[in-house]
Amino acid sequence: MASSAKLRVKESSYANYMNIVNKHIIPILGGEFMQNLTTSRLNDFIHHKLNNGRLNGNGGLSAKSVRDIMTVYRSIEAYAAREYGVRETHFTMPKIEKKQTDILTTVERKSLEFYLLHNQNKTNIAVLLCLFTGLRVGEPCGLKWEDIDFDNAVLSVKRTVQRVSKNGKSQVIIGTPKSKSSVRTVPIPAFVLDILRGYRNCGDFYIIPSSNLTPNTQR
Repeated sequence: MASSAKLRVKESSYANYMNIVNKHIIPILGGEFMQNLTTSRLNDFIHHKLNNGRLNGNGGLSAKSVRDIMTVYRSIEAYAAREYGVRETHFTMPKIEKKQTDILTTVERKSLEFYLLHNQNKTNIAVLLCLFTGLRVGEPCGLKWEDIDFDNAVLSVKRTVQRVSKNGKSQVIIGTPKSKSSVRTVPIPAFVLDILRGYRNCGDFYIIPSSNLTPNTQR
């Protein structure tokens, strides 16, 4: 199952799936035969995770986190059904309540802009890029100088950076964006482009280099 998944998904996704299996599924269900896991037993497992699922023992996990766990379990179960004829169950996924997304107020945004513009460093440049271009958090960290078209004031999103846990150790991985539509060209405001010009001769391969870790490149 693990080798099959590793062929289908990105390294960062695979690491996330393995963390879910090792930290949430195996400790509770690992000693049981899959053919003995009933719908009722799995619903009890879901209920437990919702109420007492935090690894530090302080309370339950969110419905979103439990759904992620059960999505991984469902994938394992489907594999077992295909390969070994194990029957599939029909557990109930926890319902996610839609929450209103918190956004910055005008005052908060102006305050953040003022701080970033008057405390310039490469970390703050990354925040500026996210603020004025809509880039996801890992995307400015994956930008190379060759991705910036200074003549046309645009940048090309070709890769993203993620921090994942593998074998108990934290690693920074550079991979492709989340989806095909995430590979895109984004206009850069003139004042942000001027700030980038001031750093373009620093010699770094990546615009926002890691300070203490050398990123691994995904396959």
